[in-house]
Amino acid sequence: GYVEITERTIGFRLTRWLYALCWTGTDRPSVLFERATAWLVTHKVLLPGATTLERYVARLRARVEERLWRLLSRGIEGEQQTRLESLLVVPMGSRNSALDRLRTGPVTVSSPALVQALQRLRVVRELGIQLPATARIPATRVAALARFAGAAKASAILRLPNPRRLATLVAFVHCLEASAQDDALEVLEALLRDLFNNAIKADRKARLRSLKDLDQAAAVLASAC
Repeated sequence: GYVEITERTIGFRLTRWLYALCWTGTDRPSVLFERATAWLVTHKVLLPGATTLERYVARLRARVEERLWRLLSRGIEGEQQTRLESLLVVPMGSRNSALDRLRTGPVTVSSPALVQALQRLRVVRELGIQLPATARIPATRVAALARFAGAAKASAILRLPNPRRLATLVAFVHCLEASAQDDALEVLEALLRDLFNNAIKADRKARLRSLKDLDQAAAVLASAC
């Protein structure tokens, strides 16, 4: 009852299944190889050579990656692309690129930190990056590219091929807008909490200082009544 992998329906079903896994997940090639092997055994398909299946998984995964990069870079105009790639350039007299500065969020709770967080959010929003709504790109794939851009050196991202570099920057800026807004709101919330706590403490101290006068007034009222 076993069939060959070269049978047309088997190849189509396996390709469609693996393509969905690659498109919606971020599994490593070794994991995809093991899952493909398990699928072949479950569906009673004679296993091909290991190198044959490895090349098949690698080609399919590369095709999915190229589609992801193409969809992320769709609609990015020349000016936007120039501004995105300028994030990787280290200015003269500086040791950090604009990408490094954007990756650094607020570390203290203060008014200057709130101003810096709002300026960081403004810079991200001015880039004007919006994912195409019709692309239906899985959030996990976008987040994976953004994590890579958040951890890798600017020089490493600069050496990537043009489609992958542009898609990586688009995913990073798209995810950074939400995190930068959250950072600014957290600093604002902490500042307001400190202000209200200080006001409550000041009111409590003022009340404690007036307790003696209240006791004397209560004693006078008691003797008068």
